[in-house]
Amino acid sequence: MTVNKNLMFSLLEERMDAYCQYRPATAEMDIAIVRAYCSGRSAKQIAMNIPCSETTVYRAIRRVQDFLDHPEGSCWLDVLNQKIQEQEINYGDWNAQSLLEMLYVTYTDYNKIDTGCGNTGFVTLEQLLSCMPRKTFDTVLDTVCDLCACHERAGFTEGLKLGIRLRNELTA
Repeated sequence: MTVNKNLMFSLLEERMDAYCQYRPATAEMDIAIVRAYCSGRSAKQIAMNIPCSETTVYRAIRRVQDFLDHPEGSCWLDVLNQKIQEQEINYGDWNAQSLLEMLYVTYTDYNKIDTGCGNTGFVTLEQLLSCMPRKTFDTVLDTVCDLCACHERAGFTEGLKLGIRLRNELTA
């Protein structure tokens, strides 16, 4: 039996009153068993601590899972989706505005995208601009670098969106 114990525990905590009304005869023992199970104890340990058989432990876990999947238990996928939508996303130290942008920053940190062609182009640009005053040279070069970074980011994120759309169309 494989379950996401953290998710099961948090969903049960939210819906405990509803579960007690849904299964009044076994609710108290089921909740005690699931709490023990979600805290990492094995079915054998639980059966010894709460005098019952291992089969009873698995039945209690199954009853709680069925409740969480049942419409009266508020389908756990709906609850999880709602939790995700309500949470503020933490993008870490990056100045990202979206998950795609964070993915782009992470990708470029670990996969340098400088190519020989790009490096040659910058050397040529520097040679062409070398006759300009230093302040103008820096302004033009900074603008070119910003444009390149903007297009790299757009190409990366739009490529991911296109890939996801293609996957969805192929699996539809």
